[in-house]
Amino acid sequence: MHYFKVQEFRKPEYEVSSMIRPTIARYCHPIIDEYVIATCQGKLFAGGYLNDANVQWTVQAETTKFTPPNRSDYIFGRAKPFFCWFGINDQTEITYPEKHFQGKTNNKGLHEIKISYHGIEKEPRTAIVHALAAITDLNNQTQETKTQFIIHPCTYYVGFQLSTNYGKKNKPVQAKVIVTDIDGNLIDNILIECKVIGYGKERKEDENGLTVFEEIKDEQTLTVVSSNKDAVNIDYTPTL
Repeated sequence: MHYFKVQEFRKPEYEVSSMIRPTIARYCHPIIDEYVIATCQGKLFAGGYLNDANVQWTVQAETTKFTPPNRSDYIFGRAKPFFCWFGINDQTEITYPEKHFQGKTNNKGLHEIKISYHGIEKEPRTAIVHALAAITDLNNQTQETKTQFIIHPCTYYVGFQLSTNYGKKNKPVQAKVIVTDIDGNLIDNILIECKVIGYGKERKEDENGLTVFEEIKDEQTLTVVSSNKDAVNIDYTPTL
């Protein structure tokens, strides 16, 4: 037995677009509200604008990865362990609840919403905001348009690079760090505190003479100052 579904197809009579303004880099302030204006527009193929059309907005934000231009050989933000690159989702990412708005286009086919934001997570991370507008004309034809923007939690980013994914006890491991702006330019004279933490097991005997394995930790704090000439080298020696 076969089933068929017949639907009416109508060629779209208009096109839609969206944008945000101002078109500048955006940074999140702990307490002061910042905002952007998201705009959608409908234009008729026959000429003129799609006015008095229903608009449904869906706005959602989520944390994301950000790597400054030309710095892809460094790790920025939270890194995924090299043995978890395949098949495992990053459970630390945050997706914020959707917000919905509605309205009608004006005589220029435009509709705008103001998106305000402030506050920084305990672990500062880059966020991306998606704004989706669904515009429906008088014939109940709906078309969607989407725009998005990035919110930076800080002015500068710290990049980290390991010479190897493996280390041995009591043998130095080499690493490099850089500080850049959002355009990837190296920044000079920024104090960097690097905390390196290793975990392991130590074999011991309990009060009954039974063998047990206790968790132990190797924690080292290294301090360096950034350079606008090149990466800064950091060497540390694992003790586990």
